[in-house]
Amino acid sequence: MSPLPPEPPSKPDATVFETDERPRTPLQIADYIDASIHESVGDPVTMGETLLFIIGHDDLHHVASECGLSIDVLRRQLTGKRTLTFSTVLGAMRALGVELRASVYSREGRIASRRV
Repeated sequence: MSPLPPEPPSKPDATVFETDERPRTPLQIADYIDASIHESVGDPVTMGETLLFIIGHDDLHHVASECGLSIDVLRRQLTGKRTLTFSTVLGAMRALGVELRASVYSREGRIASRRV
């Protein structure tokens, strides 16, 4: 029998936020998105809902501009009425002041980190 794969790194606790409390600082936003990705296993609908929750109604125009989309198209992508593209996810995250990173793991733990 082959050995079990290494445990994934610990993830942020999504329960630190109240249900109606949006994360505000880039660190809070990054932790919230990270927890959402881990809990949803990368489900695009959940990712869209997460981003829409963080962005809120007031910042849709700014995020849409950063993504190069109209507010309607951005809203449709984030609500699942239209396919959420990876470029929209990255653009929204950039507008929120966070970036996506990929890390390499081995049995011994984290090796390196690269910007995506």
